[in-house]
Amino acid sequence: MSKLLTEGANVALPDDLEHVTTETKDNGPAPTLTQVEITSIEKRRRRQARAQQDDKRRPSKESTACFSLSTPILVIETEGARWIPIYLAAKGHRVIQLLPSGKFEDLTGAVMTRIKTACTFDCPVRGIDVVKRGVALITAHHYIQTAEGWMTAREIALKGQGTLIAKHVLPRVYNLCLEGGGNIIINTSAHPQEAQTLTVAATMGCRFKPTKDPQNKGSLTYQQTGCNDWASTME
Repeated sequence: MSKLLTEGANVALPDDLEHVTTETKDNGPAPTLTQVEITSIEKRRRRQARAQQDDKRRPSKESTACFSLSTPILVIETEGARWIPIYLAAKGHRVIQLLPSGKFEDLTGAVMTRIKTACTFDCPVRGIDVVKRGVALITAHHYIQTAEGWMTAREIALKGQGTLIAKHVLPRVYNLCLEGGGNIIINTSAHPQEAQTLTVAATMGCRFKPTKDPQNKGSLTYQQTGCNDWASTME
């Protein structure tokens, strides 16, 4: 800076800078950047480029894989397994990921994990595409497991196993980050009073990788960071 202020013979004082004309500044010599300044600019550009890439990787509001607030999920508490609406799920709750017996009173071989973060996302004002499966309401891009392997809710609806609702207006949707990643079990029964249908659904951070065996549970992998930067309200 001192070099730029001492062009000519005299040092420019702060008061003098207020009277420099536009013409003088425009016609003056171009400032010379030091190596430190050049390095700083390059680092800033790299950070901006990484931020742009992160923005591209983040799901848009239309493609966010989530559930409506009332979708029932299976958790384990002191008194045993029970359904709670996903909006009541919180950090530390234990969710059931696998229930071999299919019966709440028999937890033999059950696989469980704790919730790391409860995620909430605001929805577009114009609405989002969702699929209704029984008492559950799922965004169209959400992956759930079927007898034919992992599919999006939209694909399942096109097979007649759910109702696709276009541009459905919801104030917000919900999902979970789990310790270690993995799935949750949701209730897709047609009516609450009927026999309960247990459906395996993905959680935040999942990445779908096609595999020769579509029923291979390992075809869904999870990022090490879980929710990554998505675990917040999406404005």
